[in-house]
Amino acid sequence: MKLEDQVVSLNLAKRLKELKCSQASIFYWIRSETADPNIDAFGLPYVTQIWQERDKFKEIYSAYNPAELFDMLPASLDIKENEPFNHFYLHVDKRHAKNIQYIANYVGDSARYEDDARPLMVNTLFRPGSYSENLAEALGELLVRIIEKGICHDKLQR
Repeated sequence: MKLEDQVVSLNLAKRLKELKCSQASIFYWIRSETADPNIDAFGLPYVTQIWQERDKFKEIYSAYNPAELFDMLPASLDIKENEPFNHFYLHVDKRHAKNIQYIANYVGDSARYEDDARPLMVNTLFRPGSYSENLAEALGELLVRIIEKGICHDKLQR
C-alpha cells in the first residue's frame, strides 16, 4: 500500500491547517522552495528528514495517519443541547464496498422514538457519516465536521 493511501489527502491536510489543527505529525505534505510554482509537486518525507529544515519549504501540511487522527478525535462528545439525547460516541465501520470502505461518525447513546421516522435506526451526529476508502481520509473529514460544528477541544488546535 502506498503511503499516500495511508494519510489524509493534500486537500484535506490544507483544510485541517486552515482550521488551526496542530501541525505535529509523522508525515508532511511539503513543497520545497526550489519546486516549480507551476507544478503541484508535494512529497511525503518522514518527519526526521524535514523537521530541522522546515523553514526551507514553501508549503508544509501535516499528513495525518489514522493513529494520529484517532488521538485527536474525542472518544465522546456532549453537544450541550437536546438533553438527555446529547451524548455521542466515536464509531467507525469497515465495509466491503470500496468507495465507502470506512465510515466514521458519532453515534448517540439514545434517541427519541417520536423524533425519527426510522426508530430502529442509530441516532448519529452527522447524516451521512464521513466515508472513504482511506481510513485517514474518513477520520480527517469527521474532524473537520466537528470543528466546523463548533464542537472541538484544546487538543485539536494549537
